[in-house]
This record gives sequence, C-alpha cells and structure tokens, in this order.
Amino acid sequence: MVGRKKADEKSADNPSARRQYVALPEPRFFDQPTAAAYFGISERSFEALWRSYKMPHPLRLGRRLVWDRKHLDRFADTISRINEER
Repeated sequence: MVGRKKADEKSADNPSARRQYVALPEPRFFDQPTAAAYFGISERSFEALWRSYKMPHPLRLGRRLVWDRKHLDRFADTISRINEER
C-alpha cells in the first residue's frame, strides 16, 4: 500500500475535511433540574416554589416541561430587588 494515505492523514492535509466546531449559545429553555441548579436550589425547593405560584410556571414543549431563562431572570431580579431605586 505504498502511496496511499490513511484517512486521518488525508483529513489533516485537506482543511475542508477537518471538523469545525461551533460554539452553541446559552440555552433559552431549562428542564427542572437545570432550572433548579440555575437558582442554586434543590429540585424539591424549586418545585415547591413553582407549585405555590411563587416561581414562573413552566411551558410545555411536547411532553417536556421547560422554564424560559428570561422569565427566571426576571423573577430573580424581582426577588432580589435589583431594579429598585435606592
């Protein structure tokens, strides 16, 4: 097999054959474990908050319940009083 390059060597010589990775943006929607971690609380505490109508309620995407990051951020701003003038 003289004169033949391995597949790995071919891709190293051909820039268009190299894998290109794209940085993904921050996800807009979180499942419950991720949303709880986003707030730094347990899943049980997170669920207790949204079931008691203190936390924004989830959206249904197919069979999944997801929380919109922007709604969670707005809620966090409200409870931390970040927008209040002093």
